[in-house]
Amino acid sequence: MSEKDIIQWHPAFCSAVRLELKDHCDILTFEQEYNLNQKPLQVDLLIIKMEKHAVIKNDIGRIFRGHNIMEYKSPSDSLDIDTYFKVLGYACLYKSYERSIGSIRPDDITISFVRDISPARLMRWFQENGYTITQQYSGIYYIQKDNFFQTQIIVTCELNPANHKWLSKLTNRLSPVSASELITDIHSLSTKYDKDLADSLFQVALKANPASFYIVKEDSDMCEALMELMKPEFDAALSKAVAENTQQVNAENTIKSIDNVIHNLHVSLKEACTILGIEEKDYYSAKELLQVKQ
Repeated sequence: MSEKDIIQWHPAFCSAVRLELKDHCDILTFEQEYNLNQKPLQVDLLIIKMEKHAVIKNDIGRIFRGHNIMEYKSPSDSLDIDTYFKVLGYACLYKSYERSIGSIRPDDITISFVRDISPARLMRWFQENGYTITQQYSGIYYIQKDNFFQTQIIVTCELNPANHKWLSKLTNRLSPVSASELITDIHSLSTKYDKDLADSLFQVALKANPASFYIVKEDSDMCEALMELMKPEFDAALSKAVAENTQQVNAENTIKSIDNVIHNLHVSLKEACTILGIEEKDYYSAKELLQVKQ
């Protein structure tokens, strides 16, 4: 099973962006996995800015116009030329599906690519093909060319952690110090909505960086906070253990009851099952379950 199958990076990315831009949630609409048409063409995250002249203070949103398409690549995914043109195509399709001709201007659409590390080959291709690359902020590069959509590439490992405490934690190279910071930041959130978003990010960070969180757990000051965040996992594990134990006890009782009837009445398995009102297949299922447990 690949890392992509195990770790759900994209929902965590969408949650991280919402947290990054939460100060502007009154003027931004977030459309996660936005469908371009009836076919399976999905934009990872579409952000619509409802107030045209409003200024987004967060660096990742400075480039935003009315319609903003975001494409995220997990640490195991590549961000290459094909990805660039695919999302460019998405932007063109989004423009072509406007409700009325001219209702969405091309210069009112932006594209953002987000990845943990810099896509070196794609950056080189931009330079070799007449694009202008400007490092607008730490970890944020504007890609410009005449008659193309305004584009930025966000390299999360280069972001200033103080200004981007959520996206900068979306990595499989999280240090113990950064893991501790993430726990502290989550505990500082006050609303359930924000905490739910942060939990999505935390679950991914935990799965992708178990060694770092193990070190954090050894710190007595952080252990209680970490255990509180992990309570849902502990509760789920406990419920699963109880259910499995109940299932095992039921299986043992089924086998014991049938075996006793067979032994005491000298009847066949089928006859014993009929006497007890138990289906014969349940006897074999119980046997298989106990063999797996052994």
